[in-house]
Amino acid sequence: MEEYKKREYRKLDDSFKEKFLTNEDLQNTIEAYKLDVSKFWYLLLFVYDFIEDIGTNAPTLNKSVLEDFSHFHATLLEATSITLKKNNKKSYIVEREDTIRIIQAALQHFVNTYSDIIHSEQDRETMIKQLKDIGLEGFIRNDLSSKISFTDKFSLDISYKKWKFTDMFLFFIERRKATTIPNKKVKVSKDKMMLVSRLIYTVGYDGKRYNEEYDSEGNKNRMLSNLLRRYKNEKFPSVIANNYMVVS
Repeated sequence: MEEYKKREYRKLDDSFKEKFLTNEDLQNTIEAYKLDVSKFWYLLLFVYDFIEDIGTNAPTLNKSVLEDFSHFHATLLEATSITLKKNNKKSYIVEREDTIRIIQAALQHFVNTYSDIIHSEQDRETMIKQLKDIGLEGFIRNDLSSKISFTDKFSLDISYKKWKFTDMFLFFIERRKATTIPNKKVKVSKDKMMLVSRLIYTVGYDGKRYNEEYDSEGNKNRMLSNLLRRYKNEKFPSVIANNYMVVS
């Protein structure tokens, strides 16, 4: 919490406002969905600002000591050799089965001791003292704050930004239905994916190709749909916001 209090909040980026207001195709679709242009503009500002907050020079979300240790422990139990390094150079390699068993047994002893302490009926202060006495104080803090690094920085690839941008906007408009605009002489797109695609173009996450409903050969623009299909079996990277009190 103290780290957040120290942070300087950046100015809201609204540099694409004219691009938003003068895009006739985009404005026609917004009208077809009966959305208030002013309110929709503020929604666009929020979504863009949020994604930039989690996706550009954001704090990293690392594993806790306990999570990292659990992975190391599971790996060690299956190891047939152990390599130690000093300054990124191999300094010791052991493949003797009996030596490896001794190391595994020693680590397992610490795991069992830790488990016995935290599952005991002692008060928290006593548990913490016992963990410190045997050198396991690093396991005490296993909350979210222990995983956040404000010194290491992380930025999302632009494709991930488009993915999150689309996910958020589809959530806001999923129950909306477009209607025909009376006396409108131009064709108006009612496609939600096309609406989001044009918003992606508006904020600068991609070029004019995202603003066009059809390509030069008359084929439907499916670039955004294809992007989402590529990630359908993936989990969105764990991120933490710079200024919003959110972990995504």
